[in-house]
Amino acid sequence: MMLRTGNKGFTFIEAMAATLVLALGSVLIYRAFFITLDSYNYCNDRLAVSPWMSGKLWEVENYLSRSPETLSMENRGMLLVGRKSFDWEMAYGVVDEIKDVSKLYDISLTVSWEEGRRKVGISRNAYALYKK
Repeated sequence: MMLRTGNKGFTFIEAMAATLVLALGSVLIYRAFFITLDSYNYCNDRLAVSPWMSGKLWEVENYLSRSPETLSMENRGMLLVGRKSFDWEMAYGVVDEIKDVSKLYDISLTVSWEEGRRKVGISRNAYALYKK
């Protein structure tokens, strides 16, 4: 029996193993890419809605610290920023009251939106002090 020493190349098993490693690497890279893209979109949307939330909280704080009886604002609604829609909900209530002299209000604002197949959101709280 003679051995051939001049054959160079890969066997079928080696080619299949290399293809498997390449496919696994591609899947992991694509998965990491899509997770990064999802995180980027979430951060971008959060940055887009944060200034509106700060303004809305400031507006409610201002009303509650001056005359809470005349506060007639919406408690929920929809906000459009660019082509994206955000749902928001606001709630406030008295935390502490001192003999009809002052009241401390807790304000809660929640904004939510669809991010792919899941629903995400941000909540912010603030306090307002009303003195007669």
